[in-house]
Amino acid sequence: MVNASELNKIKEVIELLKCFEIVTREISADTYVTISKVILLVSCLTEALTKISAQDAIVGELKSERQNNMNKRFDKLEFNSVLALATVLDPRFKFLHFKDALAKNKTVLYLNSFIKNVNNSVSTSESSDECATENPFDYWSHHKQLAQQNMKYKFSNLSAITTTEVEVQMYLRSVVASTNQNPTEMWDDMKNVFPELYKKASKYLSFVATSVSSERIFSKAGATITQQRNRLTGKRLSKFLFLNA
Repeated sequence: MVNASELNKIKEVIELLKCFEIVTREISADTYVTISKVILLVSCLTEALTKISAQDAIVGELKSERQNNMNKRFDKLEFNSVLALATVLDPRFKFLHFKDALAKNKTVLYLNSFIKNVNNSVSTSESSDECATENPFDYWSHHKQLAQQNMKYKFSNLSAITTTEVEVQMYLRSVVASTNQNPTEMWDDMKNVFPELYKKASKYLSFVATSVSSERIFSKAGATITQQRNRLTGKRLSKFLFLNA
């Protein structure tokens, strides 16, 4: 029989692990953009863990172990070019959750270099386009605070920026979008304003953050090939999986 002290420990552990469950479910989805949420979710989860006060020593050790594990696994995450570019090219997030100035500068330099190369190639050729669900643990809360601060950031000193950098700087200086907007739909609306960034956004936002989606396909395949359907040909199986996807 669980006593009152043990019950309190269990409740504290559940509260702690609930944060990880919500983040895991969010990042493992396959019906919306996930790659741009990796840096955000790590940032918000880290912030949430610091606010959880563990009354029990064992729960405190578990919390510390989780934090140390996160620091070890996600150190230098902002230097991952795919994650960094996907996050920056998501109008809802941009650089809000970047903590390393070097990683931020590296990403900006890459975007500027990309657009410069595109412009050079164009000129050469001339001479010869969720809503956040309410949860007990709202991982959006930390992001919303940063977004409100970003709302105060205005366009300034664009005259001092080179023509090559204007598209990148105009995009970065615009306010972040609401978290309930769809980034792919937003880029469809912005493609005439930021044509070169649109190409990059279309590429990087299409990546998935985890392998869960592909693993689900194998699970569906196993569920489809049952003893009653053990003679399905590969061609028919692929059609079944397509219909169930």
